[in-house]
Amino acid sequence: MKIISSLLFLLFISFYSYSQSKLEIEERIKKGEAPPLAQKFIDSLHFSSKIKWFVEQDYDRKTYEAKTKSEGKKYSIEFDTLGKIEDIEVEIKWHQIPIAVRKNICQRLNADFEKHKIKKIQTQYSGSSADLLNLKTSIENLIIKYEIVLKGQKKSQILFYEYLFSKEGEFEEESQFDFRNTDHLEY
Repeated sequence: MKIISSLLFLLFISFYSYSQSKLEIEERIKKGEAPPLAQKFIDSLHFSSKIKWFVEQDYDRKTYEAKTKSEGKKYSIEFDTLGKIEDIEVEIKWHQIPIAVRKNICQRLNADFEKHKIKKIQTQYSGSSADLLNLKTSIENLIIKYEIVLKGQKKSQILFYEYLFSKEGEFEEESQFDFRNTDHLEY
């Protein structure tokens, strides 16, 4: 397994230096391999569904992620290497985004691409650990953003991209996305 991980890391470094795109290498782990603080946070949320744990490595950092389904929603909860919560992402449908926000997002995507197809949308919540623990009952003190993964065509080249928009639909970040590990979308 270490040889495969090393080869993926070398591939990852060479790919990064060539294209400057986002590459996430995600590997399933057992709960006990996640930071204890992260395990404690997830346990306190009392999800009734099975929790799947992942370690994720991108160009310059490593994170831990817990994924589960609850009440018909898909959750991704991300932690740093010490187990401090970074954000909670909840998968949503396009129609769940307010109309004015969708309009702003569409203007940006239509300007950036010859054509595109949205593959996944997540509402991203960040804030204090205490406020994130109350996500199911209150979002009052949380920072809300929209993360959109899409397949888009620019200059006749079709690639995957990840866009981040503010709560108002203002563009914040774009990165090319490489789906080499199918575990990324599993729950």
